[in-house]
Amino acid sequence: MALLRHELPDGSGHFDWLLAVSLRPGDEERSVICLRTLVPPWPAPAREASLSLERVADHRGLYLWLTAPRELDERGIARPVMRGNWQSIGAENRLMIQARWSDGSGAVWLFNDALTRATCLDW
Repeated sequence: MALLRHELPDGSGHFDWLLAVSLRPGDEERSVICLRTLVPPWPAPAREASLSLERVADHRGLYLWLTAPRELDERGIARPVMRGNWQSIGAENRLMIQARWSDGSGAVWLFNDALTRATCLDW
């Protein structure tokens, strides 16, 4: 799991919340779920707070391991913000995860079916 700040050439930006679905995806393997948001999931918001998300195309594994800003040609710059890990903790018919960031903080997130909203249940 990783959180990137994507700064666009026009000065705007967003966060990309990356969730790996395999333990160590290959650098060029496009299998990392990417959820775009204007409000980052780290640090954890108040309990019951929701994030609006946009599921975009799966990203390459190399973005999970960025340690420095990466130029994206005409698409701006991706800056690493935080890394961590996640595990599914089970919810009937919906994705619920426990996210643990590398600074020791964490939260439990419940996603809607379309992965367009996540609610912080606990931290």
